[in-house]
Amino acid sequence: MEAKYNFILADLLWSFEAKEIPPDLLWDFDYNEFIYGFTEEMIRKGVTLEVDFISHNTFSTKSYVKLKKLLNQCLDARNLKLQCVKNQDFEGAASHREKERKLLNLIENEGFGLSFTQHNEYALYHVDVDTKNRNVRFTFYTNGNESAKFLQELTKRIAERNPER
Repeated sequence: MEAKYNFILADLLWSFEAKEIPPDLLWDFDYNEFIYGFTEEMIRKGVTLEVDFISHNTFSTKSYVKLKKLLNQCLDARNLKLQCVKNQDFEGAASHREKERKLLNLIENEGFGLSFTQHNEYALYHVDVDTKNRNVRFTFYTNGNESAKFLQELTKRIAERNPER
């Protein structure tokens, strides 16, 4: 599985998490230039957006064993890194950050990206783009609700403004 288009969702999640978005405007897509630009371009080009959420049960199946192991190792390295920073053990933090980087690369080699939110959520994702049929599909696994709700709203907005598709 190729990670060629994963940057799309990484950038969307980063923009969604940007601190400059006031909580009462969180779902106001027009407030964030990148998200607004993405949705308008999808609508202008008549592209459909689909999100396949991977359930916890599905993520526990044989086909995701390697990815789940890498995710758990990455989460452990990240938690240890943060604990080292809290304890002002910067050498330990650097060591765990290096391990985290290597694990992120292994996750990417599996065709997935991993993003962390400011609310202790993570999003594991893969993006497929079918240029012939003008379709973008996000395959998505998360431990929280905020980024999932964001993707549902994004999909809904594009579908509502793209009625012919």
